[in-house]
Amino acid sequence: MISRPALIKSEHKRRFTRSRAVVRFGTTPALRGRFTSAAARITLEGQDFTKFYLIHEAISNDLAQKLQMHRSNIAFLSENAIGSENSSLSLAKLFDDAGPV
Repeated sequence: MISRPALIKSEHKRRFTRSRAVVRFGTTPALRGRFTSAAARITLEGQDFTKFYLIHEAISNDLAQKLQMHRSNIAFLSENAIGSENSSLSLAKLFDDAGPV
Protein backbone atom coordinates (compact mmCIF):
# COMPACT_ATOMS: atom_id res chain seq x y z
CA MET A 1 0.00 0.00 0.00
CA ILE A 2 2.84 2.40 0.74
CA SER A 3 4.15 2.17 -2.83
CA ARG A 4 0.73 2.90 -4.37
CA PRO A 5 0.90 6.71 -3.91
CA ALA A 6 4.35 6.66 -5.51
CA LEU A 7 2.97 4.65 -8.42
CA ILE A 8 0.06 7.06 -8.82
CA LYS A 9 2.39 10.07 -8.75
CA SER A 10 4.70 8.45 -11.28
CA GLU A 11 1.84 7.65 -13.67
CA HIS A 12 0.39 11.14 -13.29
CA LYS A 13 3.77 12.70 -14.03
CA ARG A 14 4.25 10.44 -17.06
CA ARG A 15 0.89 11.36 -18.51
CA PHE A 16 0.49 15.04 -17.71
CA THR A 17 3.78 16.87 -17.11
CA ARG A 18 4.77 17.06 -20.78
CA SER A 19 2.51 18.03 -23.62
CA ARG A 20 1.72 14.81 -25.44
CA ALA A 21 -0.55 13.88 -28.29
CA VAL A 22 -3.97 12.30 -28.05
CA VAL A 23 -4.84 9.68 -30.67
CA ARG A 24 -8.42 9.70 -31.96
CA PHE A 25 -8.54 6.59 -34.12
CA GLY A 26 -11.45 6.16 -36.52
CA THR A 27 -12.54 2.95 -38.19
CA THR A 28 -15.55 1.14 -39.58
CA PRO A 29 -16.96 -1.94 -37.81
CA ALA A 30 -15.42 -4.28 -40.39
CA LEU A 31 -11.88 -3.11 -39.53
CA ARG A 32 -12.23 -2.63 -35.77
CA GLY A 33 -10.59 -5.80 -34.45
CA ARG A 34 -6.98 -6.36 -35.39
CA PHE A 35 -6.16 -2.79 -36.51
CA THR A 36 -7.68 -1.24 -33.42
CA SER A 37 -5.84 -3.41 -30.93
CA ALA A 38 -2.52 -2.83 -32.71
CA ALA A 39 -3.06 0.95 -32.86
CA ALA A 40 -4.03 1.10 -29.17
CA ARG A 41 -1.01 -0.96 -28.13
CA ILE A 42 1.42 1.15 -30.18
CA THR A 43 -0.11 4.37 -28.86
CA LEU A 44 -0.05 3.41 -25.20
CA GLU A 45 3.43 1.86 -25.33
CA GLY A 46 4.88 5.00 -26.91
CA GLN A 47 6.17 7.93 -24.91
CA ASP A 48 4.64 10.56 -27.18
CA PHE A 49 0.96 9.79 -26.61
CA THR A 50 -1.17 10.16 -23.52
CA LYS A 51 -4.62 8.91 -24.56
CA PHE A 52 -6.27 6.67 -27.14
CA TYR A 53 -9.88 7.11 -28.23
CA LEU A 54 -11.73 4.79 -30.59
CA ILE A 55 -14.17 6.45 -32.95
CA HIS A 56 -16.27 4.20 -35.13
CA GLU A 57 -18.74 5.01 -37.85
CA ALA A 58 -20.84 2.74 -40.04
CA ILE A 59 -19.36 4.00 -43.31
CA SER A 60 -16.09 5.54 -44.49
CA ASN A 61 -17.76 8.77 -45.64
CA ASP A 62 -18.71 9.53 -42.04
CA LEU A 63 -15.12 8.90 -40.93
CA ALA A 64 -13.88 11.29 -43.63
CA GLN A 65 -16.17 13.97 -42.17
CA LYS A 66 -14.74 13.33 -38.69
CA LEU A 67 -11.23 13.88 -40.10
CA GLN A 68 -12.33 17.13 -41.76
CA MET A 69 -13.88 18.36 -38.50
CA HIS A 70 -10.74 17.33 -36.52
CA ARG A 71 -12.79 14.92 -34.40
CA SER A 72 -10.44 12.14 -35.53
CA ASN A 73 -6.76 12.41 -36.37
CA ILE A 74 -6.16 8.89 -37.73
CA ALA A 75 -8.66 6.77 -39.66
CA PHE A 76 -8.85 3.59 -41.71
CA LEU A 77 -11.33 4.26 -44.48
CA SER A 78 -11.95 3.66 -48.16
CA GLU A 79 -10.09 5.72 -50.73
CA ASN A 80 -13.39 6.81 -52.30
CA ALA A 81 -14.47 8.56 -49.11
CA ILE A 82 -11.54 11.01 -49.19
CA GLY A 83 -12.60 12.84 -52.36
CA SER A 84 -10.85 16.14 -53.09
CA GLU A 85 -9.58 16.49 -49.50
CA ASN A 86 -6.60 14.23 -50.16
CA SER A 87 -4.13 17.12 -50.54
CA SER A 88 -4.46 18.03 -46.86
CA LEU A 89 -4.10 14.47 -45.56
CA SER A 90 -1.25 12.00 -45.26
CA LEU A 91 -2.43 8.84 -47.00
CA ALA A 92 -1.10 5.29 -47.11
CA LYS A 93 -2.67 2.37 -48.93
CA LEU A 94 -2.83 -0.55 -46.51
CA PHE A 95 -4.52 -3.14 -48.67
CA ASP A 96 -6.77 -3.62 -51.69
CA ASP A 97 -9.81 -5.77 -51.03
CA ALA A 98 -10.95 -5.78 -54.67
CA GLY A 99 -8.72 -8.76 -55.45
CA PRO A 100 -5.28 -9.05 -57.03
CA VAL A 101 -3.83 -5.76 -58.22
